[in-house]
Amino acid sequence: MAFGDAQTSLVQYQRDDTLRVVQVPTGSGSDSYNGAVYDEAFKNDSGATIVAGTWVKFDHTAALVNGQIRNVVATAAADEALTVGVVTQDIGDGEWGVVRREGQIQALVAALTPAASALQISGTAGTAEAAGATTERTCGVSLSAVAAGKALVEVRCRT
Repeated sequence: MAFGDAQTSLVQYQRDDTLRVVQVPTGSGSDSYNGAVYDEAFKNDSGATIVAGTWVKFDHTAALVNGQIRNVVATAAADEALTVGVVTQDIGDGEWGVVRREGQIQALVAALTPAASALQISGTAGTAEAAGATTERTCGVSLSAVAAGKALVEVRCRT
């Protein structure tokens, strides 16, 4: 989405008092982005602050909230199956924050990952890398080269 394009935000309040926000751009023309942004609230129970841009996964060991997994920790295993998305801003331990599950965001990506690469979760906590094979679980696509440990990515983590 080009900076300054208008957008519509749809807000859904969940039974567990969390919030889902879907933003749909309303701009037109060749410079407008035609995808939606899908953000969802999760609780950090990692024991430390999770910084913006970190890839996170469901913490399936935590207690359920109204029958749902609502807690996240940084991804730690290569090709992580429980990846939820990317943290949009720092989330302190025990606090609720927003995770981008679909859409564009600056995210932690391994050095030397080229732009336009399918991404998978790497063995480095909270980081993605170029997918090694077509059988790997992809979590998005890099849209820019890596700079200072981050790249613009298109996240696709709607598990």
